[in-house]
Amino acid sequence: MKLCEVMVVDNDAFTRATVSQALERFNIHVAINAASAADALEQLNDIPVEVALLDLDLGIGPSGIDLAHALRARQEDIGIVMLTSYRDPRLAAAGSRQLPVGTSYLSKRDVNDMQIVVEEILSVRRMPLQRRMSTVDPEKTLEKFTPTQIEILRMVGEGLSTAEISTRRGVSEKAVEQSISRIYDLLDLSKDKSMNQRVQLVQAFYLHTGKLDSNG
Repeated sequence: MKLCEVMVVDNDAFTRATVSQALERFNIHVAINAASAADALEQLNDIPVEVALLDLDLGIGPSGIDLAHALRARQEDIGIVMLTSYRDPRLAAAGSRQLPVGTSYLSKRDVNDMQIVVEEILSVRRMPLQRRMSTVDPEKTLEKFTPTQIEILRMVGEGLSTAEISTRRGVSEKAVEQSISRIYDLLDLSKDKSMNQRVQLVQAFYLHTGKLDSNG
């Protein structure tokens, strides 16, 4: 007997297949297997599901957050589990929307047992709109960062200079440098003068997006 009908949406085919196979072993039926938001929404027209398991970064086009909101617009009681490498969803893109109420947020790097994902799926199936605490280790998140600090860290991570960030944000270069200095302190990065500050910030950005291993 299947415990739940879910959709799995991830633009990486290997990840999608691996996760789907693992869920099936726990009697979670993967009714929809999609690589993009458009594909997921099209399949949903014909196949009902109870929970959506989404990646945050779906490549070119709508993000996992965009898809989550679109799914809720179609089906207000659908459970949503975000399974992503990003430790903070705000790092994904400029002006990212808040996650829909009741979304369970899991970091792929913290999930070492598929049972954790299964438990979250069954939890959001029972209470899809219940507010949830983040399951990501608080010491590894950027919850203490303001939206402005998140945005500047993202821009530094993407290789923008202080002047470019200043122009995009419409503030002085001095204001940008002050923000960067504060971000540096919040991340508790090494004060060793032999370490390049920008390089450390870029590494921190990629570490928190899951695109860089913590061991370097």
